[in-house]
Amino acid sequence: MLFSAKPALLRPEEINALSETISLAEKGTSGEIRLYMEGRCSYVDPQIRAQEIFVQLGMHRTHYRNGLLIYIAYLDHDFALIGDKGIFEVAEPGFWAAQARALGQSFHHKQYLAGIRDCVMACGDLLRRHFPGHEDDKNELPDEIVFRK
Repeated sequence: MLFSAKPALLRPEEINALSETISLAEKGTSGEIRLYMEGRCSYVDPQIRAQEIFVQLGMHRTHYRNGLLIYIAYLDHDFALIGDKGIFEVAEPGFWAAQARALGQSFHHKQYLAGIRDCVMACGDLLRRHFPGHEDDKNELPDEIVFRK
């Protein structure tokens, strides 16, 4: 895992559990899920920051354009979900809004681990429906959580 700051909302064992959840959610799909956490969002709109991180992490370079980023600015109590072109084109109407509502509710009730885990698994379900795995699939992006100050 890449650490420059550990978020206060998750314990080390929860961080490890989330990395395992990402691996599990990616099983049976060619899609890629990344979780990026930082203290503060340096922009007014976390969606813009998430787009910047998406490119920095090379998520736009997956073979099927099916990378999905969950961005969390934990000190600002803000987050964004962003999917690459392939995902954006096939996601069911309301998918992004439903995930944002569920994640927001979990955070509101201080159920950080459960909220993030449920979001990761829902994203994995979406990826399996639209981007099933192939025999020659490889894990194109690391499953570790990225942390920044």
